[in-house]
Formats: sequence, C-alpha cells, structure tokens
Amino acid sequence: MKKTVFRFGDKIRIVNPEFVKRVGYPMDFGEVMSEFYCKNKELIEKVSEDLLLKIYHHFPYEGDFGKFIEAIVKVCASEIMRKECYGGAKRDIYTIDIPGLRNNVLTVTSRKIVSTGYRSGVTGSQDDPPSFQCTGRHVLLEVAGKLGAEGWIEAKNVEKV
Repeated sequence: MKKTVFRFGDKIRIVNPEFVKRVGYPMDFGEVMSEFYCKNKELIEKVSEDLLLKIYHHFPYEGDFGKFIEAIVKVCASEIMRKECYGGAKRDIYTIDIPGLRNNVLTVTSRKIVSTGYRSGVTGSQDDPPSFQCTGRHVLLEVAGKLGAEGWIEAKNVEKV
C-alpha cells in the first residue's frame, strides 16, 4: 500500500472530523490556571494587593495590577502541575469532534510530526533525568477552508482529493 504524502496547498477531505485540541500530558496548563484562579480569586487579589502595598515603598510598581495577579497564578499553576506530575506519564493527542466538518474539503497550510508515548524516571532529581519512550509518531496537518474552518487534524482522519 502506497503511503500518502501531504504537502502545502493539497486539498483534503475530512473523513473523521476529530480536530486536535492539544498534544501533551493529561493536565493542561491553561485549565489549571483558570481553575486555580476561579477557586481562589478573592484570596489571590487580597494577597497581591497586600504584597504590592508592602513592596511599593522599596520598589514602586507602576505596571498593570492584572499582570501581577496573572504572574502569581502562573507560578502557582506551574507548581500544581509539577507536584501532580502533569497528571500522569502518558503524552497523547487530545481531540475534539466537529461533526459539521465531515466530508468538507479543506486546504493543507502546514504539517508537523508529533510523538506520543510515556515519560519515565520523573523524580524531580537532577541525578535521574526523565526519559521518553515513544509509542507512536503522528502526522498532523494544519488545514483551512471556507467559513473559518481551520485547525490541526491527524493525517489518518483525512483523504487527499
């Protein structure tokens, strides 16, 4: 069986409309940030305000208060993800099904290859760096079409027109 190669400008038909939401580990940084902020909004704003008032005499802060809060939330979310080992050791492709795009013809605008698999040796120690055991390589195509239909889709879910 001949392997299909996709190139920039190729027309493709969506056979299985599973578009890529993200590639990575189970926990999503944006979701962790949002959840942490929603659960702790009042406390974060109070701590940020108090901290700014205390350091203002030594280091006048003329920046955006929202950016200061965002920086605190990012640090906390990073620590949550590190502590929970990013939700697990499995790196995978997370998709979203968009049935309305089935059989639509779109144009390939870019292509990349991603790896899925398992991370091992995650202990947080400098002496034991993590390793990655690849279980699969996947070709992702960035596609665009009429009516704003665009995104990334795995090559196995499309056919060349």
